[in-house]
Amino acid sequence: MAKTTSPAVAPILKDIRTALDERAEDKARPAPGAKSPLKVLGVRASGVKSVAREIALRHKAALDYPVAADLLDAAAGRKVREEILVAVDLLERFRRDFEPSLLLRMDKWSGVADDLEVAEVLGTRVASWALALDPTKIATIRKWARLRSVGRKRLALLAASGLVSEGRRDATLALDLCEILLNEEHPVLVTEVAGLLRT
Repeated sequence: MAKTTSPAVAPILKDIRTALDERAEDKARPAPGAKSPLKVLGVRASGVKSVAREIALRHKAALDYPVAADLLDAAAGRKVREEILVAVDLLERFRRDFEPSLLLRMDKWSGVADDLEVAEVLGTRVASWALALDPTKIATIRKWARLRSVGRKRLALLAASGLVSEGRRDATLALDLCEILLNEEHPVLVTEVAGLLRT
């Protein structure tokens, strides 16, 4: 398990895994040959949400922003898709406490974003909000955009959407990122660039 600063993380992560294992289905697992750098347990999205709600209630006294951020660090270190998705859901509950330094923490384990589903969730629910707090952290996002990974490029684009949403208009930075990725041919990236340009 990844090192954490909170002693509450290990028992919470153990409860998450137990609850996910109970909801795993063979039908929900990816087909053989489907690529993901993460281990996939086979829990449907509704099951992931249900586990997050259950864990939030069971560990209400221990869960706060620092613990939730440590939990996401630990889940990313374990490289299990559903554990990461539950941890993101739990962290998102403390969105008002987000700090720009969250992007620097994410940068350490951004490889989990090679999984496109995880990239989407991290981008829209964590990175975009953290970047909106401090647009000067765009250097981290640009770094992701220049990597070969489609998932990390998607993460960068979705993070940049925080610059031009909810009344924020840092369009210059968002356009700069679009320019880096304008000639990408992957259908997911074409869609994300077009979406960011429209906003």
